[in-house]
Amino acid sequence: MNKKYGFTLIELLISASILSIVMLSTYSAFHTGVLSYKKIDSAFNIYQAATLILNRMELDLKNSFIYSREDSKFKGDNNNIDFFSVLDTFDKEFLPKPVLCRLKYSRQDIKFKRAVSVNQEALKEEAVSEGEELSSAIKEVKFQYATGRKERPWQELWPEGNDNAQKAALPAAVKIELTLKEDGDKTVTFIKIISLPLG
Repeated sequence: MNKKYGFTLIELLISASILSIVMLSTYSAFHTGVLSYKKIDSAFNIYQAATLILNRMELDLKNSFIYSREDSKFKGDNNNIDFFSVLDTFDKEFLPKPVLCRLKYSRQDIKFKRAVSVNQEALKEEAVSEGEELSSAIKEVKFQYATGRKERPWQELWPEGNDNAQKAALPAAVKIELTLKEDGDKTVTFIKIISLPLG
């Protein structure tokens, strides 16, 4: 008597169920990994953008100087900052060459820009050009200026009012609050305090 071996319907259904559970678990793990990667990548891009902006501003502010005894030409409010600084450029032999410049950081809608005027153009009042866009993911930027006095360390304007002492000086430090938008409605705020050597 020949016996024929094969799978019963119940065995086929059980093996199909096990296979579908394994495939569903694999897909779920893969999907979770992809979502986590996208979230980490988005957060990394935000932190990288903030680091680049704040480091560039720190370098520019630390190289700022007082234009004259009567007027430092340092002006700032909550959304804009305008000052003289020194930038390093490179000549044909790639040797550093310092250049006098006037810098203006400004927020316009969701864009944050850095405008540079060099040499004689920097001395003209209307000299600051359109500027390069540093980020279009800006939700808010806020500047505050340290007076160096203990009773009132931070103020929102520099110089404040007709204060001739402030007009002729640099602030002791600049506090920058930079809020960038992540995906969706989430925002991340970065705060950096930059002390000015000549302030």
